Amino acid sequence: LFRSGYDADKKELTITDEVKKDSTYSMGKAMVRVNMENAKIENIKTGDHALIIVDTVEGKSTLRSVMVHRAK
Repeated sequence: LFRSGYDADKKELTITDEVKKDSTYSMGKAMVRVNMENAKIENIKTGDHALIIVDTVEGKSTLRSVMVHRAK
């Protein structure tokens, strides 16, 4: 569940999981999709349910993909 936000200066996305734990990830060159269409990270809204794919290299987590399905 996306709750916290995107920090454009740091290029980091903070999300809140189902147990209300916040996690922050570097955006890197992550693909962002909303309802199966290409989107920008700025299109993600608080309250969206997101599936994320994360690469972890040497202890640093970077997003590979952010996918949101939003009811129309």
